[in-house]
Amino acid sequence: MKFIFHSIIKCVNNRRLTRVLLVVSLFLLMTGRGWAQPTANFNANITAVCSGSSVVFTDNSTLTGGTPTYSWNFGANALPTTATGIGPHTVTYTGSGTVTVSLTVTDSGGSDDEIKTDYITVNALPAAPTVGTITQPTCTVGTGSVVLSGLPSGSWTINPGSIAGNTTSRTISGLATGTYTYTVTNAA
Repeated sequence: MKFIFHSIIKCVNNRRLTRVLLVVSLFLLMTGRGWAQPTANFNANITAVCSGSSVVFTDNSTLTGGTPTYSWNFGANALPTTATGIGPHTVTYTGSGTVTVSLTVTDSGGSDDEIKTDYITVNALPAAPTVGTITQPTCTVGTGSVVLSGLPSGSWTINPGSIAGNTTSRTISGLATGTYTYTVTNAA
């Protein structure tokens, strides 16, 4: 660039040089190449959650000067749906599906958008298993059993006992008199 301007100075008189520099200055001003612009950027602490869970969004934008403004859109089924300010912002998602999130950053250098399409995946909560038939211990059989129904599709594990399976119901037998709490974990 320096060589080109040096050559122009030698080839034109002062009046033409002023016009050339004015045109170059206007071009730089109109295209924004004369000043740096902000670059919007953000991340989430997690990108796949269960319905009812929260995500924390953090700004990672590069700013160029002045007092910046931030405009966030957290997408459908988000609470809150929008926010202003740098954050971090904690957002709770309901429902299920993928969500597009965007951030617009504006400062003295201009404005920039970061749009992350299908950035957050919200998974529906599985239905809780139901307790089916309960067989109580008797004087002739000292243990009882319980049938758990509505287990998740695919492989799962029931604890305590590390009972693995892949059916929608399971009978747990050999239970002494007492109260039991079971946790079902989907292996998927």
